[in-house]
Amino acid sequence: MDGRKATALALALLLLVVAGHWVWQNQRRMRAAEYALEANYQRAFFDMLENMENLDCLLGKSLASNSRGQRIMTLTGIWHEAERARGNMGCLPLGMVNLMRSQQYLAQLGDYCRLLAQRQARDQDLAAEEWQQLCRFHQQTRDIQDGLREVLAGIREEDLKWRSFAALKRDQRLTPAGQSLADGFGRIDEGLRDQVPTLTYDGPFSDHMEEREPMMALGERISKEEARDRALEFLDLKGRSGYRIEKTTKTRGRIPAYNIVIQREKDTSPIALDVSQQGGHILWMLTSCTPRESTLSLSQAVAKGEEFLEKKGYKNMVPTGTIVEGNQLSLSFVRREEGVIMYPDLIKLTLALDNGEIVAFDALGYLMCHHQRDLPPPVLKAEEAEKMVCQQMEIQQTRLAVIPLGTWEERFCYEVRGKVNGDTYLVYINALTGEEEELLQLLETEAGTRAI
Repeated sequence: MDGRKATALALALLLLVVAGHWVWQNQRRMRAAEYALEANYQRAFFDMLENMENLDCLLGKSLASNSRGQRIMTLTGIWHEAERARGNMGCLPLGMVNLMRSQQYLAQLGDYCRLLAQRQARDQDLAAEEWQQLCRFHQQTRDIQDGLREVLAGIREEDLKWRSFAALKRDQRLTPAGQSLADGFGRIDEGLRDQVPTLTYDGPFSDHMEEREPMMALGERISKEEARDRALEFLDLKGRSGYRIEKTTKTRGRIPAYNIVIQREKDTSPIALDVSQQGGHILWMLTSCTPRESTLSLSQAVAKGEEFLEKKGYKNMVPTGTIVEGNQLSLSFVRREEGVIMYPDLIKLTLALDNGEIVAFDALGYLMCHHQRDLPPPVLKAEEAEKMVCQQMEIQQTRLAVIPLGTWEERFCYEVRGKVNGDTYLVYINALTGEEEELLQLLETEAGTRAI
C-alpha cells in the first residue's frame, strides 16, 4: 500500500511539474506576443513621427529651391512620404479616435505635390498662389509634428503601453492614461477643422469638385423625421429597441444633409451618418468600432460588401480595390453598365474583419457623379488600343472604362492592364482618339493594391 501511495504521490508531483511548466511556457509565449505587438505599434508611431519630420524638411526645400529638377525631386518625395505617413497612421490602434481630417490632410498634401511635380516636368513654373499653398502646408505639417511630440511626451510620462489601448473591447472605457493618448490625437485632428486647405487643382482629392452641383437627380425634399427613418432603415434598426437618436442637425455642402448621431445601448461607439435633404440618400456613415481580430478571408469580406450594396439598392457594383488596415478592410466599388466600368460612380466601404460589420460607408462620389451617359461606339478596336501601349508590355486584360480627369471631365477609354519589367500598370487609351489619357502603376502589398 505504501508503495502505491508513493507511486501516486510521485505521479501527482510529476503532473504538477508538467502543468506548471506548461503554464509558464504559455505565459512566456503570451508575453512575447504582447511585446512584439507593442514593438509594432511603437515602430508605426515613430515611423509616422519620422515621416512628418521628413515632410517638414522636404516642404522647406521645395520652397527654397529655384531649380526645376530639384523641386521635382522634393515634390515627388513629399508625395511618397505623405502616403507612408498615412499607412503608419492606419497601423496604430486608434479605432476609437476619428482621424478623418488627418488622413484627408495627408492625402491632399501628397496628391497636390504630385500634380505640382507633373507640371514642373512639363516646364510649367510654380505660380505665386501655389508657392503660398506650399507655405501653408509647411506650417500645418509643423503643427502636426508638434502635436505628435506632445503625444510622445505624454506616453513617456504615463508609461502608457499601446497594446493596452488596442486590447479594449467595444463596451470598455479607456483608462485615464489611455484617454490622455486619445485626447492627444483628437487635438491634432481637431486642429485641422478649419485648416485643412481648400485646394483647387486637378486631382482625385480636390475639394473644388464639390463646388459643382450633383449630376444625379436626388429627388424630393424630405423632413427631419423622414431622414431619421431613412437612417434607421439603412442601419437595420427601424422597429427595434436598444438605441437612441442623440441629435439631428442640418449640414451644408453641395448636397445639403441631415447629420444624425445614433447611440446603441450595447455599444459605446456612436454611429454618425448624413442623410441628404433631397431624396433621403445616405451620403456617408461612420462608426468608430475597433475589431479585435480577423476571421474573414478577403473573398468572404468582398462578398459581404457586394451583398450589402445589393441590399441597399446599388446594383451592378464591382470591386476595384482593397486595402487591409489593422483588422479592417477598405473596399472600393464602381458601377458597371453594359460591360463598361464607370470609375466616377464610386462607393467606398470599410468592413470589420471579425464579423463583417460595415463600419464606414461613403457614397458621395456616386451621388455627385452618377448620371445617364450616352457613350458613342468606340472608334478604336481593343486590338488597336493594345498596339498603342508600350511594346514591352505583357498585356493581361483590356476592357472599356469611363475615367474621371479631376475637373469633372470624363474620358471614354480602353483600360489596358499589363506588366513591364515585373511591375503592373494600367494604361488608359482614349477609345475615340487613341490618345494616352492616364497611366497608373499598381503597387501590390500584403495590405492590398494601391494605384499611383
